[in-house]
Amino acid sequence: MADANVVQDRDHKFLTEAVGEAYKGVECGDGGPFGAVVVRNDEIVVSCHNMVLKNTDPTAHAEVTAIREACKKLNQIELADCEIYASCEPCPMCFGAIHLSRLKRLVYGAKAEAAIAIGFDDFIADALRGTAYYQKAHLEIKKADGNGAVIAEQKQSAVRERGAQREEVRSRPCFDDEVDDTRPQSHAAPEKTAAYHSYVLADFLIICCCWWINLPADQ
Repeated sequence: MADANVVQDRDHKFLTEAVGEAYKGVECGDGGPFGAVVVRNDEIVVSCHNMVLKNTDPTAHAEVTAIREACKKLNQIELADCEIYASCEPCPMCFGAIHLSRLKRLVYGAKAEAAIAIGFDDFIADALRGTAYYQKAHLEIKKADGNGAVIAEQKQSAVRERGAQREEVRSRPCFDDEVDDTRPQSHAAPEKTAAYHSYVLADFLIICCCWWINLPADQ
């Protein structure tokens, strides 16, 4: 029971900080009333609020902003040793960012209904709870067909194949059995090093070609 109270007090402390950020964002006119705090080892890494209006960026939600800033500050793309505290239930985009950054724990305050009550889209809550339908979103959603789909699928397949080839090259020993082991390793098997770099270059060219093919005609 004592441990539960400690956790509850700790959560309350950091959630209060997130709520404070939400108020701060509104007072500054930076965006909606949402705040988020990233914590590691009981220390606040970053404390952020919604920056949609200030940055003219619809993706600059509090949680996404906090994740971006935490990654920059810690110089890492995974936050597996961190937790995030959000003033309100995260939207699907923010939840996706939380998942991709590998945060180990999420604690949020208000439910999504609180955001709906002040004018935010109920599609957010539906999407989180698995009750959403594509037609509720205000855009057309379709899977590409024809050449566009073929090109995209070929790119994915090619990247997978190149990745497998790179792993195969990396797993090979630096020397063949018949090669004199007295040679410096940095000068061994240059053809394997060249092969590895050719795979990397091929990946880059594939991505560039797919990007160029899909450019609008006026560009």
